[in-house]
Amino acid sequence: MGQQNSRVVFDGVLTKTHVEHALVQQDGQHNDLPLALTTLLYLDGNLDMFHLIYELRKRRFSSWVPSPSSIVDEASKLRFLGDTRYVLPASCPHLVDPNSCPDFSGLS
Repeated sequence: MGQQNSRVVFDGVLTKTHVEHALVQQDGQHNDLPLALTTLLYLDGNLDMFHLIYELRKRRFSSWVPSPSSIVDEASKLRFLGDTRYVLPASCPHLVDPNSCPDFSGLS
C-alpha cells in the first residue's frame, strides 16, 4: 500500500459501492466489488485502475431496491425520543473516547 492517494480513492469508491449496490443481490449473488477493490489496494493499484475496476464490475450488480414501506413508523421513533435511558452519561467518556479509560488505553 504505497500510494496515499490510492487509499483516498479506495475509500471513496468503496463508499460509493456500498451506497449504490447491496452486498447481496436479489438473486443471492454476492457483490464482490469490495473484495476486488481491496485486492487492488494491496497490489498498489493506481487511481485509474480503481475507477476502471469500479466501472466494469458495477454493471454486474443492480442498484438498491427501495423499501416498500418504512421499517419503523413515526410513532415508534418518537416514543423513545428524549428518553434519558438512551442518553450517554457524562460519567462514561470511555464510551466516546476509548483512550480516556485506562482499561482501553492500548486499543488505539
